[in-house]
Amino acid sequence: GSGGMAEVKMTLQRLYNLMLLAEEEGDEKPLLGHFVFMGAPGTGKTTVARVTGQILYTLKLIAQNKVVETSGLNLTGEHVGQTKTKVEEKLNEARGGVLFIDEAYELGKGTYGSEACTSIVAAMTDPKYDGLTIILAGYQADIMKMLDTNEGLKSRIQHFLEFPDWKAKDCVE
Repeated sequence: GSGGMAEVKMTLQRLYNLMLLAEEEGDEKPLLGHFVFMGAPGTGKTTVARVTGQILYTLKLIAQNKVVETSGLNLTGEHVGQTKTKVEEKLNEARGGVLFIDEAYELGKGTYGSEACTSIVAAMTDPKYDGLTIILAGYQADIMKMLDTNEGLKSRIQHFLEFPDWKAKDCVE
């Protein structure tokens, strides 16, 4: 079975139930929040991100059924100011949907990596990007290391999901 997917579905179902409860009681909807998908390449993080987008849309938790895929490297520019522009382009493209950033730990590296992190944190608190869900993905150790150096980013991520490495027998079903 797909360990990661089951966990994601449970998490989303729980979120949906909280939303319904809030609606019934006339409370403010809880924030959907942002995700970290941790696992090695090939553990299905990208696939699950696409499915997550569909589920969130079906549950009316996001406005648009779209997942914009990028990577930490793609978001990091070569000179000052470029990173912020690249990040904002992707954020705008993903508005109302999901922004999936694979190898997100690259965001914390290099001269302009922190600029990318800062831009993402700013977006997470900017009303303009309400309803945008960001999924950061990568190796667990690398992602955690990056988040430890970015308290602001870490504090805004509500859901941490682990993707177990596939055993060969898992694929034969």
